[in-house]
Amino acid sequence: VGLIVGIEREFQHQQQHSQDFAGIRTFILIALFGWLTGFITQQLGEYWFAIVAFMGIILLVIAGYCVVAWRGKVVGATSEISAILVFLLGLLVSYNYILIAVIAAVLMTTVLSYKYHLHRFAQRLELEEVHGGVKLAIISLIVLPLLPSDVQAKLKYIKNDKGLDSFERWGKISDVLNEMYNKMDESE
Repeated sequence: VGLIVGIEREFQHQQQHSQDFAGIRTFILIALFGWLTGFITQQLGEYWFAIVAFMGIILLVIAGYCVVAWRGKVVGATSEISAILVFLLGLLVSYNYILIAVIAAVLMTTVLSYKYHLHRFAQRLELEEVHGGVKLAIISLIVLPLLPSDVQAKLKYIKNDKGLDSFERWGKISDVLNEMYNKMDESE
């Protein structure tokens, strides 16, 4: 897991012609340190060792951040946060959560490698689009799971109705949500 993230961080440093907090070797060693920390913690049966090691990594990251900032470079925290996460991924591997650690490392590397695309995407957004995305997230992740079961059943029926196109489906969903809203309004 350290190798995957480390390669991406090293590539970014070389592209920017800069020496940052950590490169490929450091990330490999941080993952190894996380793995060894988990191994030793399991052998000792004491979680204090993992906590002390984690605090040590955090202090190392803070020191690295300060050194880079002291050199007068524009400072971000991406490599530093990545280092903390790589330590935790190494710890996960030691507890045999290898698949989770690998998936997280690949997702991390993907996000890191798409830096310029993500920044460009965010710069092109309009305020209305941001608000629309937030509203969609609120409806999908907060409101929908909290809906009463009868409303959820109606929404599932609409979702499974194969005769509806997307526009008709959204219209029916809107009708169900309006009906629910009206019921709530009447009860007040």
